[in-house]
Amino acid sequence: PLMVLLMFVPAFLMLNHESPTNALKKGLKMVLNAWQPMLVFVVINAVILFLAPYTFALSAVFLTPLLICINYCAYQSLRSH
Repeated sequence: PLMVLLMFVPAFLMLNHESPTNALKKGLKMVLNAWQPMLVFVVINAVILFLAPYTFALSAVFLTPLLICINYCAYQSLRSH
């Protein structure tokens, strides 16, 4: 849950060149304003984390790039609102 609250902070730091405190404030505000879609993201992450010990290759090779793309698309979509 804490990871999801902070998931957009690196994007603000790297893509928008924000200060760490501004990035933290904007990232938290963005996630809390869109709590319902983020709840779906939490469930997806929980399932993947639960299955990771059993499917290490699947998690590392296929799901990590997919989650990075989902995170970036969510950031772009929520930032435009």
